[in-house]
Amino acid sequence: GNSDPLYVIDGVIVSNNTTNVSQIAVDGGGASLGTNRLVDINPKDIESVTIINGAAAAAQYGSRAANGVVLITTKRGKSGKPEITFTTSVSMNELRKRVPITTYGKQFGSAALRLHTIANDANNQSTVTVLGRKLATNQVNVRRFDYQDIIFDKGIGTENNLSIGGGNDKTRYFASLGYTKNEGIIKNTDFQRVNL
Repeated sequence: GNSDPLYVIDGVIVSNNTTNVSQIAVDGGGASLGTNRLVDINPKDIESVTIINGAAAAAQYGSRAANGVVLITTKRGKSGKPEITFTTSVSMNELRKRVPITTYGKQFGSAALRLHTIANDANNQSTVTVLGRKLATNQVNVRRFDYQDIIFDKGIGTENNLSIGGGNDKTRYFASLGYTKNEGIIKNTDFQRVNL
């Protein structure tokens, strides 16, 4: 079953369910890459996060809170002159460590073996017997590829946020606009979010 906690944002329970799959190799059926719905919230708009667990969570929210509650409170306007805030950031995303893959153009046996595990090669004249198996000792030319060059890429991420807040003793206001674009290190996995 689902082990997620219950998420409550400014008193409203948020559904974090998605019907989409979470793996990239999707085959047919119209399914697409799943996304956690909490990603819709702009982190710059969060004032505080409170965790409630155990009996206290169940007492307040019932059986839905069996795995705890995450209370998220967003920012609100404060009395005083209008306060305008603008932030921007740029980030670089890249693969931290590549998997070592040989691209050496030689192989024992025949070129047809390049896609298979080491096996008994009884038909080959140049063999050595190891643990009862005849393994080839001759080398043949093969072409190998490091697919990491094709799959992975460097990505640039940008985040821009503009907010205005203020008010007086009777009325307070807060509004924000945010735009995030993050290029993934795997091609076609970019993330883009616009918040108002």
